[in-house]
Amino acid sequence: MKVNLKIALIGLATAFTLTQAQAMRWYSPSTAHWLSRDPIDEEGGENLYLFCGNDSANNWDLFGEKWKVDRNGRAKAPAQPEKGDTVADLAGLVGLNCAEYERWLTPSSGTTMPQFWGQPLTGCEHFEIPNTVVAYWAGWGNGVGRWYVTWNSSVNYLRARGFKVDNHYHQKGDKMGLEKMFISRSVAKELYGVYFWGHGSYPYPAKELISQSDDTVLQFSSPGLYYHMALGLVFACDSNSGRTALMSGGGGEIWHGYTGTLYPLPFRRYHAKHFIKPGQQQTH
Repeated sequence: MKVNLKIALIGLATAFTLTQAQAMRWYSPSTAHWLSRDPIDEEGGENLYLFCGNDSANNWDLFGEKWKVDRNGRAKAPAQPEKGDTVADLAGLVGLNCAEYERWLTPSSGTTMPQFWGQPLTGCEHFEIPNTVVAYWAGWGNGVGRWYVTWNSSVNYLRARGFKVDNHYHQKGDKMGLEKMFISRSVAKELYGVYFWGHGSYPYPAKELISQSDDTVLQFSSPGLYYHMALGLVFACDSNSGRTALMSGGGGEIWHGYTGTLYPLPFRRYHAKHFIKPGQQQTH
C-alpha cells in the first residue's frame, strides 16, 4: 500500500511538472538544452534559450517568467508582473527595499497599490519604478579631472543601460547640493541611484561628502532620502561610511565605495562598466 501510494504521488508530481512545462517551456535533460524559447522573448536578453541568465544557483524562475522592467531612459521605468509575482520579487530583481515599496512604487492608472509586499499579483497590473541616477561631480580638476576618471564615458554607459542620468557639476557655494537633489527626486519616486566623484570629510570615519571647494554636499546622518537607493557608485575618501544611510540593504543592490583614502590610479579601473554589468538590475 505504501509503495502504491508513493508511485501515485510520483505520477501526480510528474503530471504537474509536465503541465507547467507545456504551458511555459520544454527542456531536454538528455541534451541539457531548452527546446523552446523564453516566453518573455528579448526581455530576458538576446539569447532566447537562456534560463535565469545561466546562473540558476543564484536566480530562480519557477514558471519561466518574471517581472518585465523597461529601462526606457525616463525618470521612471514601467514594470509589469506575471501572474503570482509579488512586489518582493520586483525589489529583489532591481535592488530596492521591499519594506519601503509604498515610497518607491507608483501604480499606473487603473492599478491599486498592493496591500503588502508579499501579495500575489494577477499579472494585469501596471507600475512604475524609480529610474533616475544622479551623477554629481564635486571633484578636482574640472574638465581635466572628469576626463582622467572617464566621467563622461561612465555617464554615457549608465544611459546605455537604460537609466535617466541627471549630470550635475557642483558650483562653489552650493551647500548641500547633492542632498537637495536626493530630496526632490526621491519624493517624486524617481531616484534610483547615485554616481558621485568628490571627497569624504576627515577625520575618518567620514561623516559627510564634500566638494573640492570644501562645501558640504551631503551629511550621512541626514541624507534626505524618502527611501533607500539600489545603485551607489561613490568615489570619495572613506565613502563606505555612508553605505547604511544611502543604500537599500537588499540582496540586489549594487554598491561601490571606499574605506580610507582614495587614490585614483590607474584611472581606467573606475569606469562604471566595472561595477554594473549589462542585464544587472534589469538593465539593457
